[in-house]
Order: sequence, then structure tokens, then C-alpha cells
Amino acid sequence: MVKLFGKNQQKLIRQNSLVGLALLASTGLMLSIGASVHAEASETATVNYSVSVRSSLSLTLPTDPIQLNLNPSSKTFDSSTFNVTAGTNHETGYTLTLSTPNDITDIPRVAASQDDNINAVISTLPAKTGGYTDNEFTVNKWGYKITANTSKPSLVSQNWVPFESGITLMESSAAGGDTATISLGAKINYDQPYGTYSTTLNFAMVANPTCATTISGTMQDFNPATLCSDVTTGTLTDARDTKSYTVAKLADGNWWMTQNLDLAGNTQLYSDTSDVADGYPSSGSSYYYKLPASSTSGFNSDTGQFVYNTTNRSDPSYCSSSPGCYSYYSWLAATAGSGSSASPDDGGRAAYSICPKGWKLPSATTDGVGRDTNNGYTGGDFYKMITKYMGAGVTTLNQGYYDNTNPNPFNTNAGPGTTPNFLLAGYYSSGSFYNGGSIGYYWSSSSRSSTRAYNLDFYSSDVNSANNSRRRYGFPVRCLLSGSSS
Repeated sequence: MVKLFGKNQQKLIRQNSLVGLALLASTGLMLSIGASVHAEASETATVNYSVSVRSSLSLTLPTDPIQLNLNPSSKTFDSSTFNVTAGTNHETGYTLTLSTPNDITDIPRVAASQDDNINAVISTLPAKTGGYTDNEFTVNKWGYKITANTSKPSLVSQNWVPFESGITLMESSAAGGDTATISLGAKINYDQPYGTYSTTLNFAMVANPTCATTISGTMQDFNPATLCSDVTTGTLTDARDTKSYTVAKLADGNWWMTQNLDLAGNTQLYSDTSDVADGYPSSGSSYYYKLPASSTSGFNSDTGQFVYNTTNRSDPSYCSSSPGCYSYYSWLAATAGSGSSASPDDGGRAAYSICPKGWKLPSATTDGVGRDTNNGYTGGDFYKMITKYMGAGVTTLNQGYYDNTNPNPFNTNAGPGTTPNFLLAGYYSSGSFYNGGSIGYYWSSSSRSSTRAYNLDFYSSDVNSANNSRRRYGFPVRCLLSGSSS
């Protein structure tokens, strides 16, 4: 006689600190307690009443071992069916996995005595499209089938399939309960040694995290408040052209793109996907701004708008020589034309940009304050970020808005190949490419004058948080998540 059974468990988990199960629900109940002393007097009192509800998981399994009794002479196939019930009041639901010890799906024979030296196993069924009927069940094998599953109907089958350790048996994304019906079966003949074959079926139930453990989706919909605190890097897609960009929470505590923007020339910008004025939805008849066509010519007028898109996005070494890497924009193009109406006074801020909606061009000064007025540069996004990469204990740049420490810590800690990955991408002017692989330039939203705007630049021995350059120049663009420091 062959006995096939699995150990089982029934457990109620009331709290799991690893997944943030603590849940407090409270309500205030005002009780009025009064006693009449005189017709003209009364007294009241209040009692605060609260209810604490812990987040919990409930998993119900059979209380008795699952056992199959097989005799090759009379009964070569047998099966047993049981239910699994899972439930939680956790707002993000649960995940229940089914596995065997060390993911070994062979069921080993248990020695009957010290003198018993027969080593044998019953292996699970071989893979077969569509599974096995009772009559097709392979001899000297075991398998299972899930005949009902309220949370994962895709697993339901009326045929037997090989056991796969580590499957997600049941799951939910909200509070509630589910039930699954599982059958275990085995078939033997006289080739299978007699004895008891035993394994353990492990049902592991955990509450789903209340925060996201990975970054996904579009840049336009990105909300870091939904992330777990240890998630600081990831990849997002720009909904305007489906290009993907890496993003990271940098040392200043803000979220930055860690690749240069690569928005193509002739792209039309709408208010539901771009950092532009409201009232220009993509479903409407007009756009807010349209980038000029990509071309290396131009970049020769401070009132002109120019863009050049290279075809190099994957290898920073392309930045070293013409045509450069990613894309280059004049300041008026980078500000989606809004730079033309920005105050020409020192410290004026362009209202919009070609960044995705929810993102913006970083600033180089406090809004409305010039670089050299009351240290206006210290209020800029670039300055606040740069000082976090100048070394332990450093909170300022040694020359005010720039630092000429050689070698420069910013280039070492935030330059090519680091997490911030600011590139030495050079720039375009009057149709020519300059300083590729030597100097990195990035536009800000801050105006210097009617012909100049502020930018970040850096190289091996210097970093400048608020340099100012001709608006005509073609610089790269990095976007900063809106709501970050300004």
C-alpha cells in the first residue's frame, strides 16, 4: 500500500510589520450624560470612543493530512480534493503562493526502519499541452488540478497538470476573501516500491505592499508618493512619443531625469502631456507650441528657435564627436516659446518648457532674483543639486555660484556613468558642434537678459550652477519633477 500525503497548516496572521499591516480606524462618539438638578440647570459630559482594527490575513486549509491509499492489485489511481480559503482586510490585498520544500517536486519515499535502504521517489507528471485526463494519467507520477479559483480563474482546469513549485495560487488587490479547490492525484503500478511517500505543501500568504516597489508608467502620471521609500531609480515613458527615460531621486531629494531629453523636432505640444499653458488638450483643434524641424543649421539668432535631434541615445561616448548625443535646443525652443515673454531682467523665469507634463526646466536662480543679487543663485535648482555632489560636509561652492576645485567633485560624482549621469554633451552654435566630450551644458528656465539665459555647465575641473550663455546656443535639456525645490 502506498500512502501519499502532505503536511498542512491552518493559520491566522494578525499583523505583519514587514508589509505595513498596522491599520487604525477610529471614530468619535459623543455621549451626553445629564441629570436634572433644577429646572433651570443641566450638566453634560463627553466620552471619546475609538475602535482599533488591526490588518490581518486569514488562511484556512484542511485540518487532516491529505492521504492517498494505492494498491497496484486493485486501485492504481487515486485522488483527493480540498479547499483553500484566504481573506484579508488589508486595503491592498494579498498574495498566496504554493510551493514544496526547496522547490523539489519529487515526493520521496520515507524509510520504514533503520534497515530500510530503499530509495525511491514519485515524480510529478511531465509537461503536456492541455494536461491529462484520469485515463491518460502517467503511471508512477503525481499531479494536481485546480477546479475552482475565485481570484485566478486562469488556473482552473479539469485536467491534471504537473506540479510547479512557487506558483501564485491566489491573489487580490483589495480587501476580501477567495476560495480555491485543489485536487491531488497519483497513479502507480508494481514498478513503484511499496511504502509511504511524503512531502510538504507550503502555502505562503503575505499582504501586498501599500507602496509601489518598482517605477513604471508614463512621466506624465508619475507620482513618487506612491513609491516605497527605498525605490529611488527607475524607467518611465514619455507619453508624447513613447521614448523611455531613466529617472532618479538625487541627493537633493528631488526627482530628475538621468538622461537628456530627446523630443523630436516638429512635435506639437499639448497641455495634457506637456509643460505648457492649460487649454490646449490633445483632443482639441490647436496646440500650444510646435517645435521647429530638426536641423544642424541655425542656432545663430538669440530670438530664433532651433532644435537638432541626433540618432545617438544609448552610448554616452557618442557625445564626444559630431553630431553629439540625444538632442540640442536653443533656449526659446527649450522653453516652448515662453522664454520670449519672460522678463528680460536678470532672474526672470520662463513659464513653460518642452518637458513632459508634471516636469519642468530646472531654475538657476531664485524666481525674479538675479544671480548676483543677494546671492540669488542659491535659490536655483541647479545650485541645490550640485552642492549635494561636492563631497561630504560641503554645502557651498568655493567661488559662490561656481566651484573650480580640480579635479572637480561634481564631474566625478554626478558626471557620465554615475546615477545622475550628466553628460559632457557639448553644444551647437551657428551650425557647428563644440566641446563634445569635454564640457556639459544644460539649460535652465532662468533668464539673464533679452539675449542671454542661465545654464549649468561643468567639466573635469569646474562646475558652474548659473553660467549665462547666448540664447541661440543649442544645449541639452534635463527635466526636474514639478513640486521639487525652486
